[in-house]
Amino acid sequence: MEEVEKFVVHFREDIPNTVYPIEEVRRRANFLAQKLGKEYLIGPITKQIRGFDPLISLMEFSENLELVSQCSGFDKFIEEFYRVKNNPVTRKGWEFELEVASYLIRCGFVLELKPIIRNRTPDIKICHENIFVECKSWLSDNPVKEIENKLYSICYLILKNITNNVDIEISLTKENTNKEDVLKEIRNLLDCNKKYFENGDFSVEIKEGTGKKRLPFCFITPVVMELVKTSTRYVNMWVGNGQTNVRVRAPEFSLTKKIVQIFNGARKQLLKNEANIIVIDFNRFLGKFDDFCKIVATQFKPNKNTRCSGILLLEHFINNALEKAKLSYGATFVHNIHASKPVSKEFAFKIATLGRY
Repeated sequence: MEEVEKFVVHFREDIPNTVYPIEEVRRRANFLAQKLGKEYLIGPITKQIRGFDPLISLMEFSENLELVSQCSGFDKFIEEFYRVKNNPVTRKGWEFELEVASYLIRCGFVLELKPIIRNRTPDIKICHENIFVECKSWLSDNPVKEIENKLYSICYLILKNITNNVDIEISLTKENTNKEDVLKEIRNLLDCNKKYFENGDFSVEIKEGTGKKRLPFCFITPVVMELVKTSTRYVNMWVGNGQTNVRVRAPEFSLTKKIVQIFNGARKQLLKNEANIIVIDFNRFLGKFDDFCKIVATQFKPNKNTRCSGILLLEHFINNALEKAKLSYGATFVHNIHASKPVSKEFAFKIATLGRY
């Protein structure tokens, strides 16, 4: 296939033979193209995506697909891909289902994909244990990146228009804050020689300048409230040009609110009188494993969310040391002891074995 050869040539300099011999890259690329079409191979070429990490990601994606191809229901799974592939949101959900299925197979489970149970179609069935799986990925590709882009635009609007030797700290309280309004109030503060402004949308504090030059730096600061009643993550950006420094903090992100949304979204999908687990994509989650587990535990009560037997929090990352260069996992399972159909302790241990923290 012509596209396969173009793909191999494109990545040739990035392929260490000790990890992926050329023939293995060619074989995996060919399998990917046969099952899902040429887009996955053409994309990196047309977008000029290079490097070892993107190559590993594609190779592991192909390996996951090949692993899952042995499952019952694989044909239905591929049919669904062609139904959703043109929608970035639903396509991302499909890719996460693939990741979950391949992870479960590596844990030693036998699966059926897209089983039909009483006019419902769960994402995955773990066959011998008779447990049904719903996969929940983020509805956007990368929420941190989206927030970062917004903060970036605010910072650079200010740096473009303010030349005073000052440090400016901005805290946003609403997601739709108008950056032009922020700039206007900064100018007013400077003109009136004042230091602080606040309204319902944002606050601004102006301090004496440090004169430091800062490259764009995005980071997350956690705030966990007492008794874990809520957990929030603040995404910050700090930029300076050697004269003016700007730090912007995004509106607080409620981890509790997101978890409740996940339960509400999954509730109608979980089968009655069956064991059901929810797998959540932690790669795109703002928060920490420990915080998440504590908050999830508060949602498991004798008369609440009893159809959910537990939640698996799953993330993956590439270990790009050349002698390893393999997909690795992080996983934690939160067991619902109040579930109408609880899973065994042995199952709870086995399902998180590969990625146990």
